[in-house]
This record gives sequence, structure tokens and C-alpha cells, in this order.
Amino acid sequence: MTERVNVPQHLSAASGALYRGIVADYVLEPWHVRLLTEALGSLDRAEQARTQLDRDGLTTTTRLGELKSHPLLLVERDARNTFARLMKQLGLDLEAPTERRTR
Repeated sequence: MTERVNVPQHLSAASGALYRGIVADYVLEPWHVRLLTEALGSLDRAEQARTQLDRDGLTTTTRLGELKSHPLLLVERDARNTFARLMKQLGLDLEAPTERRTR
């Protein structure tokens, strides 16, 4: 019997699919689930920043007419770093599990 996985509502469809897959493949403690949720929220934030950067470009113009790096570059970088750090902290195997694993 397949358990229904309740995905946090604030996660995107892509992150929700990843969440469902990880929760289905691993036995996670509540703090693991919290880390996973935070990690995927950070990934979504990075993707939101990337989408806006794709529209705006990598630079903006100041009120004095000078070019500067778009502020969302920092948001994207920080969110991706947070995602990577939290996923590393979760310590999930890199290979796909062949059976449900205990973490």
C-alpha cells in the first residue's frame, strides 16, 4: 500500500515532486523532514530569483546611470548555497535507493 505524502503547500510543483520522492524512499525523522522542507524552499527561492534574472538581466542601472550587479544574484547564490548545505546535512545517499532506507 502506498502512503499519501502531504507536500508543504508553499513548495513549487518541482520541489513537491522531489519532496514526495525523498519521503517515499527514506524513513525520515521529523527534523529530517523539516530540513528537507527548508532545503526545497531555498531551491524554490533560487529558481524564483533565476526566473526574474532571466527577465531583467544580470545588471541594473543605478539612478546615476551606472551599471551594477542585479541584487537578485545574491539571493540566488545564497538560496542555492543554503539548499546545498541543508541537503548535505540531511546526508541522503547520492545513488537512488533500491528499497526504502532508514535515515
